[in-house]
Amino acid sequence: MATKVAQKRLQKEYLAMQKSPPPFVWASPEEKNILDWHFIIRGPPDTPYEGGEFHGLIWFPSDYPFKPPDVKFFTPSGRFEIGHKICMSMTSYHPSTWNAAWSVATILTGLLSFMLSNEITAGGVKTTDEEKRILARQSHAYNLKSKKFRDVFPDYATPEMTDLPDMGVPPASTRLFDLHQPLKRILLLFHLLLFFERKIPYKREQSNERSGVLLGTGSLAGAG
Repeated sequence: MATKVAQKRLQKEYLAMQKSPPPFVWASPEEKNILDWHFIIRGPPDTPYEGGEFHGLIWFPSDYPFKPPDVKFFTPSGRFEIGHKICMSMTSYHPSTWNAAWSVATILTGLLSFMLSNEITAGGVKTTDEEKRILARQSHAYNLKSKKFRDVFPDYATPEMTDLPDMGVPPASTRLFDLHQPLKRILLLFHLLLFFERKIPYKREQSNERSGVLLGTGSLAGAG
């Protein structure tokens, strides 16, 4: 069961996700358990995952944000084993590197960036780019067979794949900086999230009011 701190923090992050989701990702908690968040990652253009739709789960500890979550995928991608925890710096594999300021948006943007890399890790698999492309083409049909996917994402469980709120097309005003290239935009957003969230004074207070700053007040993910 989530602590009051975890519940308030995750409620705030859900509102932030609805208001200003990162490109190529979407997530929402289960109705009966706010600690379990299902997500969709869409494969960016000009990558082996282009056109793919990858369903996964982030599950948070009851004392989030003091401890990191874990992540796994349900949709085959050719990058990660399905149903296995993924080793990355933002998961329980590396608790010493966890930052309480990191949000759902940070985690998912970091996960997408990690997915596009070739780094070998626990929970990862090695396949060719062509194999990844084949799995990407099959991904939506695969997801439609999953009752959990249909229950959690009814708006996306349609015969034809539905776009996420942000499919990586920036406003015209940003194109001057060549940010329309999806991979560049993902990496830039990820580093910006890390930079700004590290500036937030998250402290562990021992009093009953220690949770005040841990609710994400002023964070980039919640500022929207």
